[in-house]
Amino acid sequence: MCQHECGGISASIGHDPHILYTLSAVQILATYDALNDGHVDIEKLVQYVKSLQQEDGSFFGDKWGEVDLRFSFCAIATLSLVDKLNEIDIDTAVCFIMKCNNDIDGGFGSKPGSESHAGLVYCGLGALSITGRLEMIDAELLGL
Repeated sequence: MCQHECGGISASIGHDPHILYTLSAVQILATYDALNDGHVDIEKLVQYVKSLQQEDGSFFGDKWGEVDLRFSFCAIATLSLVDKLNEIDIDTAVCFIMKCNNDIDGGFGSKPGSESHAGLVYCGLGALSITGRLEMIDAELLGL
């Protein structure tokens, strides 16, 4: 496993940890029912994800500070899979997600004011579903 001292997981040995790879590793371990087999330090992993949340509810992907709706989904999905979703500020995370929701088509952009993209619709809806906040979506506008 490529878990770093900070708790995040990287794509390969010698690479920086990132929320994308952290979620992928957790998904693989969950698929094999191996989350509690000692392959990763869950408490460090949780602390890493928590450290990426910003005051506005957004999440950095890594220590370099890029913000993207995808990273919010990754953080929420990761913590949900390890039963630690309560460790982040859900309300501000959802507030950021909804700022990425576009009034024109009901889709989601990577950041507030960005154009909608199908992959980001998945991330926005997925994060809202995990947090139990799908009622915030204008389903008719989005075309659901």
